[in-house]
Amino acid sequence: MPPHTATFTRRIDLTYLDFMKDALGRRSRFAPPAALKSQFQLSPRDWRIFETLDRHGKLPTNYIYEFTKDIGVNYSFLQRRLTQLYNGYCNHVEHRMHGFENLAHTCAAQSFLVRDFQQFNNLQARYQPIIYSLSPLGHRLLMAEGRAAKYAAARNDSFVHQFFGGCFGASVELLAAPHRFISLEDILQRDTCPAATRNAANPLAIPINDPDAKHLVPDNLFGLAFEGGGYRFFAVEIDRNTETISPKKPVRNSIAKKLKGYTDIIANRTFASHFGIPNLTILFATTNFPHLDRMVSHVRENVDARYHRKFLFNAFPDFGDVWRTPRQTLHVFDAWKTASGDTHLDANPKPPASSAA
Repeated sequence: MPPHTATFTRRIDLTYLDFMKDALGRRSRFAPPAALKSQFQLSPRDWRIFETLDRHGKLPTNYIYEFTKDIGVNYSFLQRRLTQLYNGYCNHVEHRMHGFENLAHTCAAQSFLVRDFQQFNNLQARYQPIIYSLSPLGHRLLMAEGRAAKYAAARNDSFVHQFFGGCFGASVELLAAPHRFISLEDILQRDTCPAATRNAANPLAIPINDPDAKHLVPDNLFGLAFEGGGYRFFAVEIDRNTETISPKKPVRNSIAKKLKGYTDIIANRTFASHFGIPNLTILFATTNFPHLDRMVSHVRENVDARYHRKFLFNAFPDFGDVWRTPRQTLHVFDAWKTASGDTHLDANPKPPASSAA
């Protein structure tokens, strides 16, 4: 696979860039991209970074390091490389200045990565790992190499909601061993997945029997292939305590509506006909334990006891109203609460006789 290379030059507004430096002369992490001068060549670790961000979405530097440390163990070097990928290269465009014959040019940084500006609206913004996502250019390069995710739907949810979901999915993949992590892409590419689902505008949209909504769309879908045989699949709901559990007045979205929809999906085995998977467990990842307890109580009081252990709840306080970048992977394989007691993600159900990865 030939590396992507580009040669470029740029013209700098020194006054502006000086303003974006700190007292030690270091360029601010809040500064917009500024193209580099030298030739740019992508390395195997760069491609790993692109694929990881394409699969999981927004991730901080420390999480990206965990996915790439087998290629390079120097954390500081990774930080510098991420900065280079963020700054990118110069798009050198020549044009004739109005009223003059001489040529001038403008430069726009062509970045491989994005630093979403919302992360800097945070009291700890100067002191926590920078959060990155893949730029349109980075995604186009993956597409050209045939390495991009094929079935990821467009996202329009909030920055912190996406960041929470990215860290959650990345933590599951990083901590899954000795079991094998099965991504959404893997699930949709299985022979058992219907072509109609695979080719749908949003493959995650699961049909439900509800007069108010035709589909229920989880935030993510993944599976675990257990070392001793057997599979378990999970739909993920990222909940930042922004939806009422059981509203008194009709609303478009609520936890109660989602629980009712998922109960319908499980009771009618819609997950099997829609995704071609043998089982489905629903994970509610929320941000505080009182809210978690209220959701568990709602399940206990309103959901058939046969399905209590199909709904798992856990809290991750880093993503609450005053959010911060987690310094470690999330405790996704610790105990999860259900209306019938605690359980774990890697509690292996009885392997179906006909299951296949």
